[in-house]
Amino acid sequence: MKVKNLVPRMSTCNLIIDVIRAFIHKFGCERRRLVDGRMRLNYYFVCPTIGKSQPNRAHHQRCAFQLPTKDTMDSIQLGSPSIQSLKATLCSESIPLSRRFRALFSLKHSASLDPPTEDTVPAIQAIAAAFTSPSALLKHELAYCLGQTKNEGSIPFLRARLEDENEDTICRHEAAEALAALCDFNSLSLLRRIRDDGREDVTVRETCDIAVDRLEWEQSRQKSREDLQQR
Repeated sequence: MKVKNLVPRMSTCNLIIDVIRAFIHKFGCERRRLVDGRMRLNYYFVCPTIGKSQPNRAHHQRCAFQLPTKDTMDSIQLGSPSIQSLKATLCSESIPLSRRFRALFSLKHSASLDPPTEDTVPAIQAIAAAFTSPSALLKHELAYCLGQTKNEGSIPFLRARLEDENEDTICRHEAAEALAALCDFNSLSLLRRIRDDGREDVTVRETCDIAVDRLEWEQSRQKSREDLQQR
């Protein structure tokens, strides 16, 4: 296996370790105990709803912690940093990847609001600005987040990543999937061209093939609905 192929995996593992550490620090503490002569780890999570600590087993059984839904996220005043400060964090190569990902997801939330706000387009532009990063893992996630915005303002940035033959394969792969997720029928010719180009990376070609199938299916479904409405 080439060392280059290991870099995104190592970055992913480092990111997961940072997330786990942050989660334990915020929601609970680590307790060691002896079981059958061996040291075991127990995690106790602080329930934000009832203010009590519960072991991990009871945590799952009694639903001590629940992730917020989109509706609750929209209704909570988060006091989040400005788009520009989030962009600065996201684009900084000196900041740990876990913090940059948190900035990315905050920007994605602003970019995905429905109806759009005055921060929607700047948030999309801030996400796209980080495509200059050398991190393939980050660029993959940037493309994914743009595809989840359901906003056509993301399309030019995704097309540019897909068309760039010097871009990392996993970023181009995700850009193709994101264009399909946005139902961008105008990208069909681009996706077909890359799919049929034998010089292209096989992963990118296969992803474009799947994206074309999805868009063609969406087109046929829309046409069926239109035919039914005309009857």
